[in-house]
Amino acid sequence: MLKNLREFTSEVRALLSEEIPKVKEIKFTESFKAGFREVSEARVEFHESFAKFQTAKGQYILAPSVWFYVSALLAPLLRELIQYKKQAESIFEEAGLSEHDAFQDWTGKTLDK
Repeated sequence: MLKNLREFTSEVRALLSEEIPKVKEIKFTESFKAGFREVSEARVEFHESFAKFQTAKGQYILAPSVWFYVSALLAPLLRELIQYKKQAESIFEEAGLSEHDAFQDWTGKTLDK
């Protein structure tokens, strides 16, 4: 069953408001670095409290370690949004609306006719 997004986002917002002010500095552990490299193909250099990503065009993006912490706190919300998307796709497909361009634009799916 899908969660009530209004309530769930309020819970996540409260969690962020409570947790983020407590964070002074987060240092990347070797375990985190290894785990990140296992799931990501990004070119990244980890420093003590920030990560340096290189884009395909050779530009660099510096990401403070706290951003990784925030993303971890937001992960449950993202998982729930993915469930909502799957449910919406199922409804469109069952209703025969999956052949429409708007569905394909939204989902990125192209279906054989």
